[in-house]
Amino acid sequence: MFVGFIIIIVTLVGTYQKLWTEPFVLITVPGVILVREGWKGIMKKESMISKLINQFKRKKNN
Repeated sequence: MFVGFIIIIVTLVGTYQKLWTEPFVLITVPGVILVREGWKGIMKKESMISKLINQFKRKKNN
């Protein structure tokens, strides 16, 4: 979750200060995903990654 915040903040500040062009804002997408998955983990909700792992385990056992 911390890494997600760092990705978001650095990318937005760099773009705002004109160090990078506007398409670099798309780099915040993985940061947002990391923050969301981290928050779900803190709240003890099933995350998207754990759902994918469970589906993979079920397919492997069948």
